[in-house]
Amino acid sequence: MHPKGSEWRKWDLQIHPAENNWCSNFEPDSDSVKNRINEFLNKAIENGLSVIAITDHNFGGSIDVALKIKEEESLDIILLPGVELNAKEGWHIFIIFNPEWKEKNNYNSWNDAVRNFLSSCQLSNPIDQSGNVPIGITTKELIQKVNNEDIGIVFFSHCLANKGFFKRGSNDSRKEIIKMSIEDGYLFGFDIKNEGREQVEKAIKDMLSDN
Repeated sequence: MHPKGSEWRKWDLQIHPAENNWCSNFEPDSDSVKNRINEFLNKAIENGLSVIAITDHNFGGSIDVALKIKEEESLDIILLPGVELNAKEGWHIFIIFNPEWKEKNNYNSWNDAVRNFLSSCQLSNPIDQSGNVPIGITTKELIQKVNNEDIGIVFFSHCLANKGFFKRGSNDSRKEIIKMSIEDGYLFGFDIKNEGREQVEKAIKDMLSDN
């Protein structure tokens, strides 16, 4: 045997195939829906991606269609279910779901699973895909919910951008969230580009040293 050792793979955890009207008028078997999602999947494969997460804003229907296409066409790519939402504090968040969570809760589809998840997070308008309608619970409550119920893991989207974690909300609320990880072991991640890593590390150190 000749073990391969470490192998680097390209991932993209924010794929948004859904069109704006899909929440209110979704036809999963229509050619337009299947063709659009098929195009996204094949483009990902062409670009050398091994893993993608489908994280449409406030919508899970694309996940079901993508999983069906992957199976029917035997596509060589791993699909992760997810959703993006607007937090109460103003920043954007996406969730990567535990792939077993849907079955554990007896949901018929990821569309149903995502809809129920958003409802449990008190989203006031479940058919809004703009990302402008926030959920009703705080980010701390969201992180606790996702961790404690084994739903998946929370990521802060484009955290250095204008709608990101480090540009919205109060310093106190951000500090409390960071301390949740350090002191209580709650897991979450930051969506950053390579060149932003030092900025994030410095921002966290400054935040925690600010009394």
